[in-house]
Amino acid sequence: MKRLISGFVPICLAACVLLSGCGKSAEQKLLGKWEPDLSEAIKKAEEEAKEDPAAAMGLEMMKEATMTIELKKEGKMTIAMGMGGMNITVDGKWKVTKDEGKKAKVEMSFKPPGEEEKEEKGEVEVTFKSADTLVVKPLGDDTDMLPGGMGGDEETITLKRVKD
Repeated sequence: MKRLISGFVPICLAACVLLSGCGKSAEQKLLGKWEPDLSEAIKKAEEEAKEDPAAAMGLEMMKEATMTIELKKEGKMTIAMGMGGMNITVDGKWKVTKDEGKKAKVEMSFKPPGEEEKEEKGEVEVTFKSADTLVVKPLGDDTDMLPGGMGGDEETITLKRVKD
């Protein structure tokens, strides 16, 4: 679960950078709630599950898992995850380091549950697909932060804005 959190935090942060229309700063565009779009990963897992019992179990876990990343003012964030009746909430920080219009770079940090003395840090690149959809890619040594196939591609994940 810690690895899953480590993978999604930087991705969601970066993804939010390029979300909204023109005229807004990257920080303003990032504000709000985001969740991973697992539709492509689920389709892929459904095909694999037809021939592999282990993949079928992974598919059920994927369908049951929930995650929401809320990016707040003043660089604060909250990540909420759930699976199998177990829920975890983690607070952290985010900061836009580069705003290029259609792309942005975002740094994030948080303390993993049960390891408050340790701080996880990462940087991601965000590409806006629309006002409500982003593609996030970990940068540098953070490329292992994404759970394999979560976004349909092993190195990126798609995030969708949560509408209230």
